[in-house]
Amino acid sequence: YASIRAPFDAWIVARHAEAGQTVVSKLQAEPLLEVAEAGVMLARAALGADELARIKPGAAASVTVAGKRYPGKVEHLGLEPDAKGHYTLAVKFATADRLRAGQAAKITLP
Repeated sequence: YASIRAPFDAWIVARHAEAGQTVVSKLQAEPLLEVAEAGVMLARAALGADELARIKPGAAASVTVAGKRYPGKVEHLGLEPDAKGHYTLAVKFATADRLRAGQAAKITLP
């Protein structure tokens, strides 16, 4: 008796309920769908503290996936190191191509 709509153009990346299924939200809210913004991807890399210190949030970057280059910008710089002492760098970029999570990517910074 209800419909679900994303507040933006999105791709469904995981479905936890089927059409017609009864869902109960009284005890604990569970997600019905997981969505990702259509046409926007995030490339991640692990860097050392010295390398990360030279990069600023919002800086221009480019991401190459499957031989195609996409302009992007630095979206996130990690604050905590992982077990190996590396920090996360995330670059957001737009694409009309259907790329898949986990594809190898090369991030180029100025």
